[in-house]
Amino acid sequence: MGGTFEIPGTGITLNFADSGEDEQSFIEDDAFSFSSTAPTLSNSSVLKAVESLINLNSEFEIVHIVGTSGKTLWAALAEQGKEFLETYKNHAFSYVKAGNVEIRKALMNTLHQ
Repeated sequence: MGGTFEIPGTGITLNFADSGEDEQSFIEDDAFSFSSTAPTLSNSSVLKAVESLINLNSEFEIVHIVGTSGKTLWAALAEQGKEFLETYKNHAFSYVKAGNVEIRKALMNTLHQ
């Protein structure tokens, strides 16, 4: 015995499987709980997306990155910004969210190196 249940509007599907250990694996009023982790961005996917802007037939100055990020991505975005300026003569600023004061300080230190 088993089954699946798709949580509407989330893209999440719960799979229930019979362990085979009990005579009645699923009975009325059973309760199930689970936890999930929010999706995260990857440095490579962000950098690839920003790089794709090179061929954009529209002017832009700001690239707003939404999601949790860190020093490695910040440094890479700073390098891409330099490349946009030096190679393509485009002032492209990256805007990333830094949630707390310590992260903001680290971001500013990374960008000013």
